[in-house]
Amino acid sequence: MAAPTDVRVESNSLSSATLRWTYTGAATVSVWRSLTTAVGFTNIALAPGVTTYTDTPLDAGTRYFYKLSD
Repeated sequence: MAAPTDVRVESNSLSSATLRWTYTGAATVSVWRSLTTAVGFTNIALAPGVTTYTDTPLDAGTRYFYKLSD
């Protein structure tokens, strides 16, 4: 089973960030996000074949945690 690789987060502004990754598998990659504690992740639904996700609006000064799974 393939897993997302080369995962990176790019800050676009104080209220926006883009996640990018490489994925060669057939499944849809799920992005999960948590605020401040890295507990209680929420799934962000994506279409199959997507390798970027822009998260907006973000709150300035808030720490966000992300994880990806296929």
